[in-house]
Amino acid sequence: MNAVDKKIKKILKNKKLTMDPDFSRRLIDLSKDLVKRQQNTQSQANQKSFCMKYVLAAIAIVIIAAYPVKAATDYVSARLAEVSEEEKNKFRTMIYENNKQEHSLDKEAICYSRDLSESEQELYDDLLVQYDQGVFPKGALLISDDVHEANDETVSYAPKDNCIYLPDRSLTDEELLEIIDFYNKTDYSLRTSDTTVKYKTDMENEKRHISANDLSADNAVVSAAFYVQAMYGVAVENMEKEISGNDRDYQITFKADKLSYSVCVQVDDASFGSISMDQEGFVCYYDNLEIEEAQIQKKGKEAKAIALKLLREKSTITDVYAQYKLNAQGQVPHGSVVYLFNLENGDRLRMSYSIAEDALWGAALEEGGAGHFDQNVKKDEKRIYLQID
Repeated sequence: MNAVDKKIKKILKNKKLTMDPDFSRRLIDLSKDLVKRQQNTQSQANQKSFCMKYVLAAIAIVIIAAYPVKAATDYVSARLAEVSEEEKNKFRTMIYENNKQEHSLDKEAICYSRDLSESEQELYDDLLVQYDQGVFPKGALLISDDVHEANDETVSYAPKDNCIYLPDRSLTDEELLEIIDFYNKTDYSLRTSDTTVKYKTDMENEKRHISANDLSADNAVVSAAFYVQAMYGVAVENMEKEISGNDRDYQITFKADKLSYSVCVQVDDASFGSISMDQEGFVCYYDNLEIEEAQIQKKGKEAKAIALKLLREKSTITDVYAQYKLNAQGQVPHGSVVYLFNLENGDRLRMSYSIAEDALWGAALEEGGAGHFDQNVKKDEKRIYLQID
């Protein structure tokens, strides 16, 4: 069980389960910030990894297992049961063969040609809830490597690039539902495959060292331990370690009793990718909390000191903002503030702060994200960008 699953499970233990869409959205919000984005270096486009497959798997597995009455499983399971063996084999081949070429240990290697905007991400979250309640797309995601068939106005998945190509416009409800449906069917096909263990084993045997010039696994662990110390002030030498990776980065997890830290370290230079923690009882999100600007400023200075350590002077911070939302009552809807560090090289570091815990709990590097300000919000909410002194 990964960090996303564990945090969702903790919420489910303490909440009465309902079919209320707001409850499911809270689980989705919890999941979104826990998975990193990483660049797909094969494509000519500036591609980012698509993290929501983790969200789909985590939300679907936990909610379906937990609801005691007729729930999302009745709708989604019935739909997935209609997937033919021919379709399942097609999905398996596309995912596994591409991952094998990429030397990836994770099947969640499908990427986007661009990031979703914040408004598209919020719509995606809403539609994910509706999908679980039986709202399905009328069509299916186009799958094609033919550039003449897939054009700039069409959402399509290209197996050779393992990438979902998105047009340079706002996606429609139907297009997002088709993407959600594609990921559900892909996940179902892989979970019901007898060859899953074989592929995993083959790829793991192939992937221990990529080349003599790349970072070794031992050195990756050392770098990851440094980042945990910098972020949380915790020494991890005596913790259990797990490591996996691909030709771009290593994923290292340090585990102790009821506590774990997950770190992404870049293969080429041991630079920081992302970090998150999972601790029993820790609350990342909590509905409708109030906070003073002075507290946001104070925590922002602490976050900047940590950011400088994570970046290891490899990039200069140009400015810092705290991003959060306020509802009509002046409360932060999800009890979370995100600190944004714009970098001189055009990238951006995000760091998440839990108001309920008064703690910084996760950070991730966003390639090309510097200077982006999304003002899209839900009705009766406003988005705040507070510059940190």
